[in-house]
Amino acid sequence: EVPAPEPTVQAPEPVPEPGAADAGEPQAGLARWLVGAVVILLLIPAGVRRVRSWGRRAAIARGDRAAEHAWAEVEDTALDLGHLPRDPMAVGPRARTAEAVLEYLEAHAALDHRGAAAAEELARAYGAERYADATVGAPSERDPGPAKHTAGPAPHTGSSRAPVGDLLTAAVGGLRSRAGRAARIRAVLLPPSVLRSPAGRGGRAEDQSPVGSSA
Repeated sequence: EVPAPEPTVQAPEPVPEPGAADAGEPQAGLARWLVGAVVILLLIPAGVRRVRSWGRRAAIARGDRAAEHAWAEVEDTALDLGHLPRDPMAVGPRARTAEAVLEYLEAHAALDHRGAAAAEELARAYGAERYADATVGAPSERDPGPAKHTAGPAPHTGSSRAPVGDLLTAAVGGLRSRAGRAARIRAVLLPPSVLRSPAGRGGRAEDQSPVGSSA
């Protein structure tokens, strides 16, 4: 006679404690909120830098102090990529003029050949635009030719008379070509130039003291 199988006793299913599932949802939501907040905070400097760059290029297209805006963009790009020292106490350009900054960049091989030529033209154009007599206007992006003034010929962007926007693109490209991949990524995500005041940019007549010197 075959013995009958013994009945299987099933263990009772565990009953979740009241409120256990509800307690996990707020924690997951808080974690997602914190991650989103960190991402937004990281994107703020990049957004500020991008808006500033767009504003400068718009001013260049209008012919509104085109060389000044272009040179400010060159300096900020060099700073973001690490070609200029981020520490204000570090040894940098001998002065805050465009010529001194360009001299420093070329001495440290921060520009390729094409970028260096474009930056030299921008520095000359910025100097002419900044210090020329008020009756002599620099050519705009739309009119690269010499303006007609009774006071004399207008300053231009160099022997090639290339538009300021094209010179800016070449100079910025030259700076990026001499920076590593990590430096380029850091320049986009954490650009130190967003913390820099306008008075700290080179070439202004009221601030030609050596970089790092105290007033």
